[in-house]
Amino acid sequence: MPPEQPDETPSGAVRSWARRILVLVVAGFVGATLYRLARDFHPHELELKWWPLLLLTVVLVLANFCQAFAWANLLERFAHRRMDLRPTCAIYCAGQLARYTPGKVALLVVRVAGAKRLGLDARQVASSVGIEVLSWMSVGMLLGTLALATSGQSLRGMGALLSHYSIPVAVLIVFGMLALLTVDRNRFPRVVLRAIRADGNGPLLSLSVLGWQALSWLGCVAQAWLLPIAVGASFGDGWSSTGLFILAPIAGFLAMVAPGGLGVREAVLSFALAPTIGPTRALAVALLARGAYLVSELIAWFVAKYLDRTIVT
Repeated sequence: MPPEQPDETPSGAVRSWARRILVLVVAGFVGATLYRLARDFHPHELELKWWPLLLLTVVLVLANFCQAFAWANLLERFAHRRMDLRPTCAIYCAGQLARYTPGKVALLVVRVAGAKRLGLDARQVASSVGIEVLSWMSVGMLLGTLALATSGQSLRGMGALLSHYSIPVAVLIVFGMLALLTVDRNRFPRVVLRAIRADGNGPLLSLSVLGWQALSWLGCVAQAWLLPIAVGASFGDGWSSTGLFILAPIAGFLAMVAPGGLGVREAVLSFALAPTIGPTRALAVALLARGAYLVSELIAWFVAKYLDRTIVT
């Protein structure tokens, strides 16, 4: 088979340059932010406490399973039957680990690879992932925007920058979610329904999906409340930044060039927290947030795999 030739069309060239510019912008922001904070990083200022980290890990593991339950509920909208939670959670957790690849494409590959075991069409699973991601970001945008507005963070610094975009987007999200919750799928164009294999009737989204996803975002709330305490700051310092902890993962996800949002989420959090708790604690909180996510996702995957292999109905 001959090697794949690069896309030399004008549109292909524009996309190629756009990707390069995006990579440079993301890398520049991350690099500049982390360099400035690392320059002012003084480890002796840290007072690390372990109990908040242990408690946070437990909360994040539960948040992982809340996300898995949300996906299972969404799959039921396509399958019109109850899903077996054991293989569904195992496939979901494996996909979460796979997203640490450029473009996050491996997440979709892992989920689609499990379609046959779930008794679903590959296109149904792929479509469910698209709807799941959109609803997950939508719920996060709404919660993050609300948290920014109620804490006063929307008026200054990184909070002002994020809220400038999140508030109008949140308004549009409300209308989009209401449509998916209330409009019967048969009212959508037939070509769309055939493409995503959404047979049957009823809305494509349910309140149970949004409920589980809202619960999963409590993991970010727990990070905001516990991580500042873990590095010697006060509870109030984290509470006022709750919205930033919710919106930072969305910023990391949207930066498709960063595997799992690596670097982007940390740069946003550390940049936003530095004026409140200082550069040393801000960088430590950002790195601990990433570490807590990784550890919790690994634990959730091990638990899901164990339950999937050992529990027999």
